[in-house]
Formats: sequence, structure tokens, C-alpha cells
Amino acid sequence: MFTENLNLSILELHLNRIRKVSSNTFKGLKQLNELDLNQNMISDIDPSAFNDLTALTELNLSKNKITSLPVGIFDKTTNLETLVLSGNYIEKVEGNVFEKLVSLNRLDLDNNRIDYIQPGVFKNLKALNSFYIDDNYLESLNGEMFEGLSSLTSILIGSSPIRDINCDIFKKMPSLETLNLEIILVKKLSPNCFSDLKNLNQLTIKGTEINRVPKEMFVGLNKLKILDLMENEIDEIEIGAFENLPKLNTLSLGRNRLTKIERELFKGQSKLRTLILSHNKISTINATAFELLPNLSYLDLGSNRLKNLKSDVFSKIPKLAQLELANNRITNLPDDIFKPLQSLEILNLDQNKFNVLEKGSIPTVSELDELHLRKNNLEDIKSGAFESFKTLGELDLANNTLKSISSDMFEGLTKMHTLDLRFNKISDLVVSVFENLTALTRVRLEGNGLNHDVMEEIYKKYPKSLP
Repeated sequence: MFTENLNLSILELHLNRIRKVSSNTFKGLKQLNELDLNQNMISDIDPSAFNDLTALTELNLSKNKITSLPVGIFDKTTNLETLVLSGNYIEKVEGNVFEKLVSLNRLDLDNNRIDYIQPGVFKNLKALNSFYIDDNYLESLNGEMFEGLSSLTSILIGSSPIRDINCDIFKKMPSLETLNLEIILVKKLSPNCFSDLKNLNQLTIKGTEINRVPKEMFVGLNKLKILDLMENEIDEIEIGAFENLPKLNTLSLGRNRLTKIERELFKGQSKLRTLILSHNKISTINATAFELLPNLSYLDLGSNRLKNLKSDVFSKIPKLAQLELANNRITNLPDDIFKPLQSLEILNLDQNKFNVLEKGSIPTVSELDELHLRKNNLEDIKSGAFESFKTLGELDLANNTLKSISSDMFEGLTKMHTLDLRFNKISDLVVSVFENLTALTRVRLEGNGLNHDVMEEIYKKYPKSLP
């Protein structure tokens, strides 16, 4: 077929209607490096179809109708480094189909119908670094399935009905750096399950039925930097569960069922910089909850049940740069709650209960750059409400119920460049109301029902306001 182009190095045949790959389809293409056959209708591949492709390093067969891999199909493509088989109908991975792929470093089998992996089928893939096998029909994982993957650094296992994981599988992966276990039906993992993964720096256990984190769960992960436990059923974390993770800098516990945060939970986490606790059921936070996290720079407490916060709750995290408190039940804040936060630049108070803002309603934050107050059912802003926010550059008041705007509402905001007032109930506006805001370059007013002339005047004076 390609006899007049035997010097081809790259061949792209994706998005065609190819149904069959025969023994002579690629005959003579001994210099071909990359072959892309994705998004065709291939269901039949002759076992010798790729025999002449001895220089091939990348093969993409994704999104076809392949149900099985013929024995010997990859026997001559010994230089193959990337093999993509995702989005097919493969049910079983068996035989010696990958035996000769000694140079393979990426294997993608996601989004198939795999319900069986023959023990030892990957044993010769000594160079494999990345392995994707999510979105299949596997119900359990055992050590023999992944025998030989000693060089593996990244694996994604998820979106499958997996109920049981034999932790011996991780003994076969001593080089693993990234492990993703997402959207599976596992309810618990054995203690010390990951203890052999000495090089792991990112672990994701997400969308499972796990409801408890025992003390021994992460033992041995001395190099772990990122731990993502979002979207599980966790309502209990045993004290000491994170204690032996000396290099952890990001901990995500969002979208679980936590009701409280205890100081001892963060023992040993002095290097932690990012903590996500959003979408839980937390209603109160002890004053000492964060005092073991002196280097924390990002804290997300959004979408909880917080109503009253203690004045000293943030007193031990002076390096905090961003604080997310959106979608809670906060009506007021202690006067000095933000005083220790000398590094705070972004404060998000969206979707709370601030109906009227007066001087002191939002306690002073000395270096604040962004303040978000949308969806608070905010009806009025009194004179001087923001006068202490000398550094504020962006103020978001969108999706409230403000009916009118006066110049004294924004008194003191001499550095504000962006003001968002979209989707309020402002029916009339004099553009000169913003004259004292000398740094202002953008005003968003869409969704208020203001007449065309007013909007045109706004866009003319503040061109960056154009949507």
C-alpha cells in the first residue's frame, strides 16, 4: 500500500473507517517511527501486520473495536516505547502478547472491558514507566498481575468495580512515584499497604468507599509530598495517620464526612503548605486546630457548616496567603480574627450570610489583594465598610441584592482596579460614583438591568469592563 513511500517516519491514519489491518498493509515501512490509527473501526488485526515495523517507537490504536490482541502481534516491534490501546473492547490481557516489548515505557489500556489479567503477562516490561488501566471491569487486584513492573513510576487504576486490593501488588513496584486509585469500590486498605513504596511522592485515593483512615495506613511513605483523599466516605481519621509523612506539602481531605478538626491530626506536618477541607460537615474549629502548621499558605474550609469562628483560630498560621471560607453560614467575624495573617492576599467569603456590611463587618487584612463576597444576599454597604483595605485590588460583589451604589461604599479603596457588581438589582447608576477610585480599570455591571447608555458610558470610561 505504501510501496512508494518506504522512507516514511510518521504515518497518521486516524479518523478514517479502517476496519482491518492485514499482513501486508505496512509492508516495507522499516523506517517508520510513529503510527497513529486511533478513531477508526478496526476489529481485525493480522498477527503479522506490524512485522516490518522494526523501527516503530509509538503505536496508537485507541478508540477502535479491538476485542483481543493476537499472539505475536508485537513480536517484531521490539523498539516500541509507547503503546496506546485505550477505548477499545479488550476483555482479557493474557498470553505472551507483550513478551518482546522490552523497550516499552508507556502502556495505556484504559477504557476497555478488561476483567482478567493473566499473572506474569507484564513480566518482561522491565522498562515500563507509565501504566494506565482505569475504566475497566476488574473486581480485584493481586500481586501476580503486575509481576515484572520494577521500573514503573506512575500507575492509574480507577473507574472500575474493584472491591479488593491485595497490597502485595505494590511490592512489585519499588520505583513507583505516582499512584492513583480513583473511583473504585474498596472499603478499606490493609495497614502498611504502601510501606514498600519508598519512592512514592504522590498518592491519590479518591472516590472510594473508605470511611476510616487508620494510623498505619501511610507508614513508610517518607518521600510523599502530595496526598489526595478527596471524595471518599471518611468520617474518622486516627490520630497519627499523617505523622510519618515528613515531606508532605499538600493534603486534600475535601468532599468527605468530617465533622471536626483536631490539633493532633496534623502532628509532624510542619512543612504542610496546602490543606483542603472543603465540602465536609465541619461546624466548629478548635482554636488550636492549625497551630502545628506554621508554613501553611493555602487553607480551604469552603462548603462546610461554619457559623462562628474563634478569634484566634488562625493565629498560628502567619504565612497563610489564601483562605477559602465560601459557602458556609457565617454572619459575622471577630474583630481581630485576621490580624495574625500578615501574608493573606486572597479571602473568599462567597455564599455566606453577610446581609449588610458596616465598618468592621469584614475585619482588616493588612495586605489583602482580593476579597470575594458574591452570593451573600447582600442588601447594603455602609460608609467606610472597606476603608481599612488599603491594598485591595479586586472586590467581587456579584450575585447579591444591592439596589443602589454610592461613592462612600468604596471609600479608601485607592488601589482597587477591578470591581464586580454583576447580577445585583441596580436599576440606576451615575458613572461618576466611581471617580474617587483612581486605580479602577474594570467595572462589571452586566445582569443589573441598567440602560444601554449607562453601560456604553462604563465601557467607554473603563474599556477593560467589556465582557
